[in-house]
Amino acid sequence: MRKIEGVMVFLMEPSGKFFVVREKSDKKPWIKNIGDCGLPTETIEPAEGIFEAAFRAASEEAGIVRNQVTMVVFLDNEKMIVNVDGEPVEVITNFCAMFVRERFELSSLTPTDPGDVAPVGWKSLKQMKKCTLRRDLAIDGRLQKYYKMAMSCKP
Repeated sequence: MRKIEGVMVFLMEPSGKFFVVREKSDKKPWIKNIGDCGLPTETIEPAEGIFEAAFRAASEEAGIVRNQVTMVVFLDNEKMIVNVDGEPVEVITNFCAMFVRERFELSSLTPTDPGDVAPVGWKSLKQMKKCTLRRDLAIDGRLQKYYKMAMSCKP
């Protein structure tokens, strides 16, 4: 069975809000649709670790660079089997929390390669209840579960 492994990043600012992106592409319709909200997410490249992929996601989708980050924590991972073109594929999502020194205004952030997403900005968990979530973030209350885990690690 083919396997796809990625990382989804709770990019947290000091007040506890996290950075949200909106999908502009439906190239992976088994996980996301145009307009869905989610977190900076990247597929882990060969010879790349989880944290390297997390920093790449923060840079490409939110414009956050390493010296703006105080701490990165691995939270957990989840696996699911999806049907891609009639074939089963194992999708592994690694969840990380990344804490930034200060809240950066959306207008001051310059994503290096936003590609398939558009920055939405910093949102609270309550504000996210109004959004349609990517399927891999909506399953079994994952957003709430990993948000609580991230907040428990807050420096």
